Amino acid sequence: MQSQPINFQPPAEEAAPILLPVTATLFADRAERFAALADGHSLGDWLVFLGQLSRAQHDAIKALPALPLPDAATLEQARTHGMPPLNIANRPAAWREALRQIARSLVDSAPEGARKALDALLAADDAWLDKLADTLLSGELEAGDAAELPFVAAALQVVFTQLASQLDASQLQKLDAHGVCPCCGSPAVASVVRLGAAINNLRYLHCSLCNTEWNVPRATCTACDSDKEVALHEVEGSKGAVRAETCDACKSYLKIVYQEKDPRVDPVADDLASLALDMLVDEAGYERSGPNLNENKRLPAVDRVLQQIPDLIETHGRQLVTGCVRAELAAAREGLKHGLPLPDETSLLTAIRRRADEAGRANLRAVFNLTGTVLHTNLGRAQLAEEAIAAMVDAARSPCALEYDLASGGRGDRDDLVSGLLAELIAGGDTNVAATIVNNNAAAVLLTLNALAQGKEAVVSRGELVEIGGAFRIPDVMRRAQVKLHEIGTTNRTHAKDFQEAINPKTALLMKIHTSNYAVTGFTAAVDEKVIADIAHAANLPFVIDLGSGTLCDFAAHGLPAEPTPQQALAAGADIVTFSGDKLLGGPQAGLIVGRKDLIARIKKNPLKRALRVGKTTLAALEATLRLYRDPDRLAERLPTLRLLTRPLADITALAERILPTVQAAIGEQATVSVAPCSSQIGSGALPVERLPSAALVVRPNFKKAGKFLLTVEAAFRGLPTPVIGYIRDDAYHLDLRCLEAREEARFVGQLSHLKF
Repeated sequence: MQSQPINFQPPAEEAAPILLPVTATLFADRAERFAALADGHSLGDWLVFLGQLSRAQHDAIKALPALPLPDAATLEQARTHGMPPLNIANRPAAWREALRQIARSLVDSAPEGARKALDALLAADDAWLDKLADTLLSGELEAGDAAELPFVAAALQVVFTQLASQLDASQLQKLDAHGVCPCCGSPAVASVVRLGAAINNLRYLHCSLCNTEWNVPRATCTACDSDKEVALHEVEGSKGAVRAETCDACKSYLKIVYQEKDPRVDPVADDLASLALDMLVDEAGYERSGPNLNENKRLPAVDRVLQQIPDLIETHGRQLVTGCVRAELAAAREGLKHGLPLPDETSLLTAIRRRADEAGRANLRAVFNLTGTVLHTNLGRAQLAEEAIAAMVDAARSPCALEYDLASGGRGDRDDLVSGLLAELIAGGDTNVAATIVNNNAAAVLLTLNALAQGKEAVVSRGELVEIGGAFRIPDVMRRAQVKLHEIGTTNRTHAKDFQEAINPKTALLMKIHTSNYAVTGFTAAVDEKVIADIAHAANLPFVIDLGSGTLCDFAAHGLPAEPTPQQALAAGADIVTFSGDKLLGGPQAGLIVGRKDLIARIKKNPLKRALRVGKTTLAALEATLRLYRDPDRLAERLPTLRLLTRPLADITALAERILPTVQAAIGEQATVSVAPCSSQIGSGALPVERLPSAALVVRPNFKKAGKFLLTVEAAFRGLPTPVIGYIRDDAYHLDLRCLEAREEARFVGQLSHLKF
């Protein structure tokens, strides 16, 4: 939006102060202007319809019977007391017939929204029509039907334009209030700078009701008469035929149209065709001082809306809420294209609140994981124990001794917060075992390789060159660590002699990688970890094991498939073990490096360690999670990962039976919901071929070729306040209930009423 101050010199000679409407051409010319403005306009359909409305006004004013003017005494009294001679409260009854004539001429061609309003007007009695007229002329637009009022305005314009045209301009005088019509007392819709011998370059205000025009000084606010803080604004790139005159004294604005820029401009038509300019000045905090009665309803200015929602601003902040207000106002104006009424204030504020709540909602949202994958990488893997959550909150809320030794009062080491715990749990407190923590297991492998083998070789079996999620591969990690990969064996078989024969002066370490996310079966062979450790130590080389997922408890003792542990790896002779914190361990995302103290010291001195280290909340959650392992008898109860993995099938099935009726009612008759057995998986690369018996709610459509319907169902569940993530398989939508615990049952069921198909 461009703005500029006003610089205007008034003409030397007196011009006609009041211009009465010319009924023979006024509405016909306006109809042509609407048609011209509609060509290529984003609101073209709406402008075309308004042109048809103006044509209907032209026909109605020609059909009007003679309208009696106020008597001479009334006219003289109005002149003496500086009052408008036409009393809008005393309107001729002919206005109702004009309205019905306009409605009959438009009803068949009107857009759907307008057609309903026209049908209602044709069916209305005189009393109801007069009530609508009172609503419009009083300015209390909220009380009337926004879709019907423009047609009421059109009929009133016809009769009052006819009355104004019959007055004697020489007997009229401008009123003290510049913005008020001297004929009927209505506010101006806009002003026009005209061309012509006697009125050239003069500004006339144009009445919103009777189409009379009266001369007022330029560079003067028509609302408050200020001449000090007035400026003109226009849309960048426009030809300047329509501008907005703003006043900073009263924060109002009104449009000006310029005949010198376009001789065909019409104050009413060009005002409605330049709603983009209204948006710009609304956003700048100005409020319109006069209505355009041909519009459904003038939307409030941005600042005015903001004043009504201070609680929303307090919640989300002024910047976000202002953006939502502007977006809803723009959407409301867009509705005009289709003949829709603009929303009432209540609907507008409701829409703004909804938009602000959606925009202010966190992108990282809680969901219900009903995919059947307990440790789902895309859904955040392990759910933290309540103890870990509380520890994170405490660490986040207050200063904490992250790298401060409380005993000595000197600088501490953040790894010390968990290193001793890990040594206790994994190696029984062996003082030769230490640990360091980085942000994930890929980082743990990268740092270990770079610290212990940079510029040298790491020997790995071909059958263990794993690829993890996102196409990250062990060979790529080694390359980034500046370590040369020395592959041995074949995809399915590797022997001890392969390790022995691979060792050369460039060898830095031997490495074994747990193939946690796939399994090779059949004719296979692998070297036992103790054997590799002996080969490495005989050559004075470190032996590194990457466990990937990693768990600190015996899964078999909990009735789960066995998974190798760091304890077993160190007992087998590994010097360094790396594993994840947020998978089977059940803690936060982290990479744990545990092993010989001297090697851990080398790893910690590597510059990459600082780049990959974790923050205080991660360490707080990890420490709290590790402490749970000190109490193995209650671990399955307190650690969500283990609790979900060991959940009895009977509990899951009972839950499914309880919530089945509610889910069926929410789905409706388009599909049948049933309980069916299914198999869950651990996920995140752990125990890839193992399955856990579970139960699912299965939504199966009651008709064939229901692919689109299933996608709709899936999207509807994702669209709930707390999104529900299931899966489509075998022409049905499945909700595996293993991860829906009893404490979440009421919240899950309670939101199903929001399902929308």
